[in-house]
Order: sequence, then C-alpha cells, then structure tokens
Amino acid sequence: MQNRIKAGLTVMKLGAALVSVSLSAQAWAVPVDITDLVGQYAHYDVVSYDDPQLFGTMRSQVITYGITAFALDGDELIETDTFCHAEHTSNLPVRSEVPDSFTRAIVPRVAPVMIGDAGQGWDLWRPETPTGIGVKFEDSVAEDMPKDADDPRIADDDGDGHPGVTVFLRSGPIRGQLYLARRERFAYELRVITPDLIQGVVHDQSEQLVLGSRPFFLSHGRFNPVQNPDLTQSPITLRRLPAGYDCDTMMAERAKWFP
Repeated sequence: MQNRIKAGLTVMKLGAALVSVSLSAQAWAVPVDITDLVGQYAHYDVVSYDDPQLFGTMRSQVITYGITAFALDGDELIETDTFCHAEHTSNLPVRSEVPDSFTRAIVPRVAPVMIGDAGQGWDLWRPETPTGIGVKFEDSVAEDMPKDADDPRIADDDGDGHPGVTVFLRSGPIRGQLYLARRERFAYELRVITPDLIQGVVHDQSEQLVLGSRPFFLSHGRFNPVQNPDLTQSPITLRRLPAGYDCDTMMAERAKWFP
C-alpha cells in the first residue's frame, strides 16, 4: 500500500483485498475534503442473515439505528458508534424484540478509519473492534467465547437480573426469552457520497452463546448467525445530524433522517 498526505491526513491506497466490489453499485461521490466529515451522523444499517433451523432456513434481518461520529486525532480519522434501537424481522412465524437496554449496552471501542482514494471520491473502512455484550473480556480479540452460563466473565449488561442480555420471543400465543452472550464483530465498508451522506455495506462475523431461556427448551448453546453473503442485503446509510443530538432526539425524528 502507498501512503500519501492530503488534507492533513494519511491517505491509504486501499487494495482490492480491503475494499471489495460491494461498493461498485454505490453512487460516485463529489470531491470533498475528508476533514469535512467531522461531526455526527444518524446511523441506519440492516444486516441480513441465513440461519438453518429445525424446520427450515430462517432468513432474518437486524435493523439498527444509532449515531456515528467522526473526529480528527492528529493525522487519523476516528469513528465512534452509539447504538440506540434495533428491530428484527424474519420469514418464520417467530418475532423477537430487542430491548433498547440491550442495544445501548453495545459500546464498541473507538476505531481509526482507513481512508482510500477512490479516484472520484473517498472509500472508508471501519475495521472490526470485537466487543463483548453479556460477557466481560480482558482481551476481546484473543479470548475464547464462554461455553456456558457458569463462566465468571458472564455479565448482566442490560441490568434485568438475568445472565447476559435478554431477547424476547413471540410465536402466536407463545412467549419466551433468550439470555445471550455475544461478541460483536462488525466492520463498515463505506463510500462518501457528499459530506452529508455516506453509504456502504456492513460485514458481520459476530459470535453468540445462548446462556439460558424461558421456557427452558428454547436454550440450545452456541449459535453464530451467518450473514447473507450478498452484502448488498446488508446496507448502511449515514446522514449528517445537527450538533447536540442523542439517541432519544434522533429516534424521535428517525422518519426525517431515514424516510
């Protein structure tokens, strides 16, 4: 990779192994100064999964709303994510509800963003920052996931009195709960369309352990959702927000930012 300086930042000529053809269908950007990205953005992403089940393949989507902020730290562009609300849809008659206490307990580390000169605009790569939820890692990259609920690293991160974090299930008259420990492993592949609009795709390799359930027969151990390999089914959009927005104010106006 070649390094060069532009707009006061180190710009990396990203190779094909880093920025894939996933962005080839995205609109080309107008030329912008990368420093114009500093600020916060309303965040909307969809991650699509294909999960084999006993009675067929569950094709599901997790839709997440949040706030993404970019800042400068010396010659690096830094990204911070705050997650506000998540929703789940699937092709099976099972519905899950992810409480905001779960979603807001996901606190990824601040990530330096790799910047690629795409010729007509900028490509950005926000790398994985493995993050535990429902489990406390000393080293979230190198440590193994827990094997069961007796692991001392398990934590009640959503504060509801159950191990891990809780997802609520519904299928007809049946109601249930799953108690989960997860290692969130996601990366963003982005293209700057304008200083106020950034679009791209999400790469997700998150890991998950079902610690327990109510009723008990829902519990089935380790389960890693498999992302649909067609990354166009896992889009992300960032739209610039005015200063001062938090999760509550952004969610109250989400139809304005993501009509």
